[in-house]
Amino acid sequence: AEAVRQGDPAEASRQAHSLKGSSANVGAVAMSAVAGVLEAAASAGRIEAVAALAPDLEAAFAVLEPRMKELLR
Repeated sequence: AEAVRQGDPAEASRQAHSLKGSSANVGAVAMSAVAGVLEAAASAGRIEAVAALAPDLEAAFAVLEPRMKELLR
């Protein structure tokens, strides 16, 4: 989020790439897919598109979070 606020597409791309891989590693396919789209947009320098995808990322996290909490009990 900070990279988007600062208008730094390279940093946004790095963060999205990391999130994509981490999400895939825990089986969060939807979150990984959104992060992949974010990474592509950021890599293309489309910081406004990255910002516009934030609600999609938040929705994917909203599905993932309770599942992860359940697994960690």
